[in-house]
Amino acid sequence: MELRPVQEPAVHAAPAEDTATRGQASSAQAYLDKVYWQEGRINFPVRVGVTGHRDIDDCEALGSRVREHLSAVRESFPETETVHVRFTVLSALAEGADRLVVDQAFGLLGETNVELHAVLPLDREDYREDFQTPESRNEFDALLAKATSSTQPVAAENREEAYERAGRWIVDHSDVLIAVWDGQQPSGRGGTAEIAHYARFGGVPVLVVPAAPTSQPHRAP
Repeated sequence: MELRPVQEPAVHAAPAEDTATRGQASSAQAYLDKVYWQEGRINFPVRVGVTGHRDIDDCEALGSRVREHLSAVRESFPETETVHVRFTVLSALAEGADRLVVDQAFGLLGETNVELHAVLPLDREDYREDFQTPESRNEFDALLAKATSSTQPVAAENREEAYERAGRWIVDHSDVLIAVWDGQQPSGRGGTAEIAHYARFGGVPVLVVPAAPTSQPHRAP
């Protein structure tokens, strides 16, 4: 797997309501960084981006394939006595694939070895309106609270453009992209197919998790 170097992403400050939670995570990571430095170890970051459909079926089977890809990524970057590998998952936290990959990453790689970078296409409250049920909005809030950093790309004129910018931002700041994708061609801006093609065009490795054809292939992110 050939991975291209990327620059450190610029991040926004955490929302006020998440400051305590993220402050604890930041303090814990600072402690670990100090320990690794004292032990003569180097932190090596690996960024895993996520794109995929919202309305997915058979989450158990898809989750298994996601774990296979995450395992392959982990095996490509083994730890040594002097190098500690840290994974960052970049996700828009939309329903479906975005959250599935995040959950699988925490479960497989361990919460102490994974950081979540939330890339939101819209302002938080506006974005929450995309999620139809209180349960989905609560799930979004819980995942956002676990994020150690968040980014909202430059404001767009409409939702489709906002989703596209968020998806491309994820690709531009990732070493590898996991795409839960039905294989269909792009049919709108910011959808899974468009973002997967953008990654391939830019030389970012794309690990595809085949998904059943979606009834809303244009729905993004």
